[in-house]
Amino acid sequence: MNRRRQPHVGLVVFATLAFGLSAPAIAGTISTPTSSGAVRVETTVAKAVAQGLKVKQIPLTLSPSLAHVAANTYRQYSSRCSSTSGRCVIGSSKTKKSMVVFGDSHAQQWLPPIIDRFAAHYRITALFNTQCSPAAVDVLTTSEQIGSTCGAWRDATLKNIASLKPTIILVAESTYRRQNADGSPVSTSTWSTGLLSTLTQLKSSGAKVALIGDNPTFQNSPTTCLKQHATNIQVCTKNPAKQPAEYQYMVEAETNAASSAGVGYIDTTKWFCKVSRTSTLCPAVIANMLPYSDASHVSLTYSHYLAAALHSAVLNHAK
Repeated sequence: MNRRRQPHVGLVVFATLAFGLSAPAIAGTISTPTSSGAVRVETTVAKAVAQGLKVKQIPLTLSPSLAHVAANTYRQYSSRCSSTSGRCVIGSSKTKKSMVVFGDSHAQQWLPPIIDRFAAHYRITALFNTQCSPAAVDVLTTSEQIGSTCGAWRDATLKNIASLKPTIILVAESTYRRQNADGSPVSTSTWSTGLLSTLTQLKSSGAKVALIGDNPTFQNSPTTCLKQHATNIQVCTKNPAKQPAEYQYMVEAETNAASSAGVGYIDTTKWFCKVSRTSTLCPAVIANMLPYSDASHVSLTYSHYLAAALHSAVLNHAK
């Protein structure tokens, strides 16, 4: 365990020294953060995001580099948890507390900070399928076939989770380019209904449940834009609300489903964008880091940077 995780501790220490967030707690007692501590963590991230809207050119200390960002993903962190579908188990074998992480690749992308923060005190089981979302909705997969097999996978996974009797269940999914059989975007109401069905079943297990809201996603990778506008990177700042319908991520659907199911909802948008009453602006560079490895996945480096924020959110919102 230590041998596998050691290289990534350096990434987090770098973020800690440069940007003031706490390094992942891989030892010591894990307790619910105080409200003031949680606010400080959120404030630190919010300031970094706001500052990202003022940067004019690519920083000399950019991490990861533009040349290496495509490979800077959760797959670098653990080969055991990087396949396209399956199960991996990491963490303490001595504790009675257990955690399940359930979802697609947008669940896998959060495994590095989750493992860093919780593995010392929880037995973590990740159950994932990159083609299938937890929401009970049939959608087109990347192979352009309707995801009919996802229903069987989802049902089997829900039964598996029930048998594990976890203490905490974390759910995360991509809501990016969710399409019906005819290629039209899945509606907010359809997604909300399908997700509510799944969350209700998970809630009935008696575990504390939290939905990690989908992060903003884009029509094209911010990296592509940065390569073209290295000295004027604000051209690459994105407003997700102005993208075509199929590229919208469904925050409303997720928040509605979580609220109706009585589970916690973790808003991740504010970790990537400055949100006001009139706009949502997402910089391409935050705290000298590239937040995305492609158009929709969080980079490994930035996921580590968000470890303190995610840790605090899980312990404060899982219910």
